Amino acid sequence: MKKILTWTAFSSLLACAVGACSSDQGQTASSAGASNGSAGAAVMAGAGAGSAGAPAGAGASSVAGGSATGGAGSAGANSAAGANSVAGTTSAGGTSGAPAGGAGNMGGSAGAAANGNVISQLLALAKQPCANIVSKHTYALDDGSQVPICATTGAGSNSGAIFWTSDMDIDCDGKMTTECNANTDCCYQNDTAFHNVSDEPLTASVTPYVVIPQDFKYAGLNDGTVIAVIYNNQITYAVWGDTGPTDIIGEASYATAKSLGINPDAKVGGIGGKVVTYIAFLGKQAVPKDLESRTEVEALGAQLAQALVATK
Repeated sequence: MKKILTWTAFSSLLACAVGACSSDQGQTASSAGASNGSAGAAVMAGAGAGSAGAPAGAGASSVAGGSATGGAGSAGANSAAGANSVAGTTSAGGTSGAPAGGAGNMGGSAGAAANGNVISQLLALAKQPCANIVSKHTYALDDGSQVPICATTGAGSNSGAIFWTSDMDIDCDGKMTTECNANTDCCYQNDTAFHNVSDEPLTASVTPYVVIPQDFKYAGLNDGTVIAVIYNNQITYAVWGDTGPTDIIGEASYATAKSLGINPDAKVGGIGGKVVTYIAFLGKQAVPKDLESRTEVEALGAQLAQALVATK
């Protein structure tokens, strides 16, 4: 049997439709709209002024959409950030009661565009061949080619970055897991050069980290510093977690590869060619307190990347 829409419910619906309802009115209107089959009013009101906008999910290479505001000025829920999110923006719902969920999606789209812009700017800074080579010699890739380690113009002990472009081999060293152990990696070691806050080896299958040749030294390059890793127009923020041989370069943890869509298998995974760009930020401020805190590393990485491109 069809339910009759009361004058009170209708008034609430009408108020929300123009973005002028209160939190209680919005809830009433939404309920009334649902029970009377009214698709337009409840959706248009964004589930009421007091309701949070639906999270706008950020993909592997996109930026979080920040906060979405729906209805008559209500605060939307924070958009869900992907592993590689960079920065967020805020989308506000107008007084017309724009759908909260819609505002969240708009924030996600703006974030994706901003993320793509940061990636292009970082790649422009790290273009090859570089003008400022800072390694004493070049390092070999799997295909036999050689690459140097470079620094951004004006890089110092507390600013700028070093960078290189290479392939990516998979490092499974650290805490033993199902993905990383002596059976999955012929060269497995149960330790990493740098440890987490509990002074334990990093977990390669969980923590994105990068390997830098052990003979490379540069003022401002500190243990555990954040490193932006870019591949196929995607970005993830890792840490300097391990050191490697003095004659080769291009190695990162299982988790780093996986976050970028690269096969993370230590035996057959990785990617060849000069297709991955690594940008290690300089200065003590570039080192997170906990190398295995993804929230901290992602936030710090986004901040450092924005600061770096803003100064160039």
